[in-house]
Amino acid sequence: MTLYLMSRSGESWEHFGVAPVRAIDAPFAFVILTASIFIWRLIPDFGFPEKPLAHDYFPRPRNTADHAMMVLKYGFGACAEEIVTRAYLITRLTTLLKSRGEAVFVAAILFASYHVYQGLQGFIDVFVFGVMYGVIFLGIGRVWPLVLAHALYNVRLELMLS
Repeated sequence: MTLYLMSRSGESWEHFGVAPVRAIDAPFAFVILTASIFIWRLIPDFGFPEKPLAHDYFPRPRNTADHAMMVLKYGFGACAEEIVTRAYLITRLTTLLKSRGEAVFVAAILFASYHVYQGLQGFIDVFVFGVMYGVIFLGIGRVWPLVLAHALYNVRLELMLS
């Protein structure tokens, strides 16, 4: 639906940061992934009850097929979330609100709302990442490095917790 709305807008795909993948996207993704891991370690625990772990929601991968499905799950999920919250919402909200900062803030709140099942601490963690990824999106104007970094971050987290 989001891609349909983008195509109907009359704006180019590049306007939304959904241009064809370029070779530079992978190195950008690894820089973003490294920053994400660093930020994750800095986010304090605000004294909320223990964060539910990912295995509370999804079964652990046990074999090659499970690992392949995990990569696909996080790849498609990251793609959908980044296209909706960064490429579409930040671009559209910047126009509507006439403020890039407010657009990033609102998009980060909506992004974090996808993760409310993780509790208040999870919501805050994801909100921080939403702001960080939103600022990066405004800086680079491309969604693909964010998609790859997001997917790799989630795969890393699940493997770390399993």
